[in-house]
Amino acid sequence: SLSLLHRPGVLVWTRPLPPGTLRTLLVTPEVYLHQRPCGRVVIGEDMGKGERPPDDTSPQACARIMAKAVRWLPALRGEVPERVTLGFRPYPADGLPIVGHLPNMHSAVYVCVVHSGITLAPALAPLVAAEVLSGKPCEEG
Repeated sequence: SLSLLHRPGVLVWTRPLPPGTLRTLLVTPEVYLHQRPCGRVVIGEDMGKGERPPDDTSPQACARIMAKAVRWLPALRGEVPERVTLGFRPYPADGLPIVGHLPNMHSAVYVCVVHSGITLAPALAPLVAAEVLSGKPCEEG
C-alpha cells in the first residue's frame, strides 16, 4: 500500500489572455502562476503557511490570491477570476518520492508521486519514460 497524504489546493483561473502574457512557470514566495495554452493564467498559493484554510474558495479568498498575483504579474491588474477550482494533491507521507512499478501488479501499474513535482519533473520524466517503455527499473548511479 502507498502511504499518501492529500492536501487541498485552490486554483484561480483568469479569462484567456494574449499568448506570452506569462512565458514561464512563475513561483514566488506568495503564489505560483502558469499560463495554459488556452491563454488562461492559473494561480495557486502556497498552502503551507497557515494564512487561510487551504480549501477556501470564497470570493474574498480569490480576491486575496489575485492581489498577490498582481504584485508579481502586473498584466493581471483589473482581471477578475473566471473560475476557481479545488483539487486535492497527493503527496508521500514521508516526503520522499514514490516512483516505480507497484509490486505484485506484474508491471501493470506505475506510480510517480512526489511532493514537488514541478521542480522534479525535468529529472524524473526521462527516467519514468525509460522505465515505463522498458518495463525494467533504471539502474541507480
